[in-house]
Amino acid sequence: MKNLFIILLAISFCGCGQSGPNEKEKKVLKDTLKDTVKVVVKKFTFDHKYDDLALILAGMKPDSSRKEYADIQKKQVWTEYKTTFDSSWANLDRSRLVQMRQWASTELAEPNKLKQNIFYPFGGPDFLNVYTLFPNGKQYTLMGLEPVGDVPDIKTFKDAELKNYLASIYNSLDDLFHKSYFITRKMGKSMHSNEINGVTPLLYVFLARTGNQVVSTNVVEVNSEGNVVDYQAGSKTLAKGVKIEFLPLGQDSVRTMYYFSADVEDSKLKDNPGFVKYLDNIGTVTSYVKSASYLMHYLTFSTIRNAALKHSAYLLQDDSGIAYRFFDKGVWDIRLYGVYTQPVSDFKGQFEKDLSEAYSKNQNVKPISFTLGYHWGSRGINLLFAKKVQAEKK
Repeated sequence: MKNLFIILLAISFCGCGQSGPNEKEKKVLKDTLKDTVKVVVKKFTFDHKYDDLALILAGMKPDSSRKEYADIQKKQVWTEYKTTFDSSWANLDRSRLVQMRQWASTELAEPNKLKQNIFYPFGGPDFLNVYTLFPNGKQYTLMGLEPVGDVPDIKTFKDAELKNYLASIYNSLDDLFHKSYFITRKMGKSMHSNEINGVTPLLYVFLARTGNQVVSTNVVEVNSEGNVVDYQAGSKTLAKGVKIEFLPLGQDSVRTMYYFSADVEDSKLKDNPGFVKYLDNIGTVTSYVKSASYLMHYLTFSTIRNAALKHSAYLLQDDSGIAYRFFDKGVWDIRLYGVYTQPVSDFKGQFEKDLSEAYSKNQNVKPISFTLGYHWGSRGINLLFAKKVQAEKK
């Protein structure tokens, strides 16, 4: 539905400084994530059309004063969906997200304090993990091969249609719930064979479940000059995206998330020079890479790898990201976490001897208390946190 992406934004700012939620607001956030979201900031107003839809798709109740989806909330298919989603999310939070937040509060304190823009190549629609680790970003840029898609008017759905649509959303998140990452080939199949036709509803779900209100949504594209502009119907762009503005509960500064559907292999980028320009102008960022199929180990992904190395002030990744040999040790201060083991069987040829030696020689490697990435079924989890200490050598 094209109308879904028309920006309906009425914003008023108070002109006062932002210090983050106080204790009362934190309690509101904790309580609302269990069931119902309430607006706690009265100095910022916006149309809740997108926000209420995000809550419904996430199995959460909009504020009782807003009635647009009241009929859906009475349907058995939605109440059953809510019950299942609540249970799965509670288990996910208990088993993984709590530990991730605790770890990030100490190990990623420096980049989180700076509130930089966050760059997540190969992340697909995985806003959940990047936001859990980096909750203070001003702007989040995610990329993947999955289409942007849209969200239909679910109020017009019959019960069977609604059931199928909600089941498609839940099933699309199954790998993320259990393994912490999306499997690209399964996501691609899901996007073309089920009710959902892209990542936008999944992004809505993650925003709602992480305590964020969806303020506006707009389909965008990267033009030949490398600028992000409104998407034009019939455009043959190779970098279509969605821009979602959102507001964390208890705060009054809108943030932005971009998701771009683009193939960033070097051979594909030759036909997409506008996106190359966009990558070259992303500014200083904090980058995150996880479950990236070891693509940036290869010379055929040099453009995206070089962009991450050039523009990142901080970079957090597992071994599937940028190969250890590409980090200039005179430029980067590197901290290692967890245990480095052989890559899983699908990527067994990507074992890094130099990284293994770095782990064995480093006496300050800290353990990781949560599972993340391809070794989700074991404790063979590794993370590398790199801080740039001087400019890249030309």
